[in-house]
Order: sequence, then C-alpha cells, then structure tokens
Amino acid sequence: MCSPAMANGFPIAALVGKGEYMERLAPGGGVFFAGTFNGTPSSVAAALATIHELEVGGIHEHCFRLAEMAANGLQEIAKELGIIMSVARFGSVFVPYFMEGPIESYEDLLRNDTERDVWLLRGWRA
Repeated sequence: MCSPAMANGFPIAALVGKGEYMERLAPGGGVFFAGTFNGTPSSVAAALATIHELEVGGIHEHCFRLAEMAANGLQEIAKELGIIMSVARFGSVFVPYFMEGPIESYEDLLRNDTERDVWLLRGWRA
C-alpha cells in the first residue's frame, strides 16, 4: 500500500500485519521483501517528521480551524447568492447540503436537494 499521507506527500509505503506474519519478512524469515521506497532516507525523515507533528499536537486544531473557516465561507457565499444551504462539519471534514438545517440524522439528509448537489459536484470536477 502506498500512502504519501504518511510522509506528508513524500512517497512511502507500509506493510503491516500480525507479528507472526511480519517475522516471515525479516532477514532469515523465509520471505524476500523489497520495494522501491524501502528505507529511502528523505521519505523516512518526512514520515518521522509527520508523526512528530501529529504527536506534539496543534496540527489537528489548525486543520479544524481551516475547515471551520472554509465551511463558514461557503455558507456565507450561498447566503449572498440566495442559495439554501447548510454546511455540516465534523473536525476537518465539511459537506454542503442544499437544504435548511439542522442536520442531525440520516432522515434530515433526505431533505437535501439532490439535483443541486449533483450539479455542484459535477461543477467541481469539471
């Protein structure tokens, strides 16, 4: 599995599993394991720096604040344009819905204007 998120955009891969299986991949374990980014110093340094930033804190709160700013800005733009919209947010994730709030359950989401939702998503991908 290649996950650049683990190294903040640098190429890196990880293989994980039960200890009994992972031991097979160790030197002398009977299974040869190699990969393009195994131990690449810049990627490993980036992954360690990413882990450090996640551990010392602050990054999550920063991302939450950015998402709040984006969600509030999107809500304000919709209001200025006269578009009925509610923006649901949890942590750093926000999703606009074309409906009046509040959004507290799945049943609430059934009021979403699906046609407008599809229009917005197609426009973002264009």
